This record gives sequence, C-alpha cells and structure tokens, in this order.
Amino acid sequence: MVIRSSPFHSRLELASQPSAVRWARLHAQDVFAAWEVPAGVAGDALLVVSELVANAVRHAGPLPTSTGPGVAGPVRACALFLQRMPDHLLICVYDQDRRPPVLRELSEDGESGRSLHLVEELAAAWGYAYPNPSVGKAVWARVATVADSAAPQVLKPSSLARRVSPRARGWLSRCSAVTAPVPVRAVVGA
Repeated sequence: MVIRSSPFHSRLELASQPSAVRWARLHAQDVFAAWEVPAGVAGDALLVVSELVANAVRHAGPLPTSTGPGVAGPVRACALFLQRMPDHLLICVYDQDRRPPVLRELSEDGESGRSLHLVEELAAAWGYAYPNPSVGKAVWARVATVADSAAPQVLKPSSLARRVSPRARGWLSRCSAVTAPVPVRAVVGA
C-alpha cells in the first residue's frame, strides 16, 4: 500500500472505565484494517493500545462518587489517538492524571507492572508528554509498520486480531514463565 503524503489520523474519546479497553481495541482494530496495516504489526499495535488504555483507566480512572446506587457521577475521560505515517504507527493515549508512567521491575509474584515492559518490547520508542500545562498527560508509542515476512496478510475487521508477531509471542511466553502463571491467551485476547 502506498501511503499518501499526509498521514492518516483517528481519535476516540472514552470514559475512563474498564470497558474503555475493549472499545479502544475494537476501534483500533477497525482503523488498522481500513489503513491496511499488516496483520503482525496490527496485532502488536493492538496489544500496545490495550496496555496504554488499561494503564490510563487504572491510574487515572473514575472519580470516586458520592452519589447513590444507580446514579452516574462525574467520570474522567481518556482519549486514544492513532496516526499512520509511512514507516510507523503512532499510538497515543491521553488521560487526566499528571503522574508519569513508571517502568517497574518485574517480579515473580507481581500481579501487575508488566504493561510498560510489553510496550517497550513491541514499540520502536515510547514516552510521555504534558500537552496541557495544568492537567493530564499523553503516553505515546511508535510501532514500526515494516511487515513481518512471516505475516504479510492484512488484518480483517471481522477477525479477533489474535495474531501477534513472533517478537510479541516470545515476550509473552518469557514474561509468563518468569512471573505469575497467566495464560498467554488471556493477555493477548484482552
């Protein structure tokens, strides 16, 4: 596919609720299919989207509410930005928390803390920025779009997008062997 001179853009606003991860992943899957991103690259990028949105929800999630049961209170928001450039995908998740993301050491009994390690493994680069001087942060990752020769097919919108690159499979199997036993399917299919 030849990329036009101007990049492709996508933006999705989400409530910082647990369901945001699912909606962000479904949206990104459809966008990557429309942009004809190779399946292995799209699979890796979907994992990055899932992890970044999950972190935004976990660390800058819903506001505590003092309303009664069944009454919606104030909700924080997050946003997913996707951009396709000729040689990479830019994935950016904005949330309303100012605390920077922290790459923690993996431990055998740790139940969390793996997401940024996965992002670091799959992305060519990642980081964060403060686009607004008073509130929030943007965590971004750049995923190379050079197609893996083993998976040149394009991701179909109807597929479950469980295909990931050999690099991602290797990281997931190493991580699950070192840390608490978590089935790889549960991590990939989140």
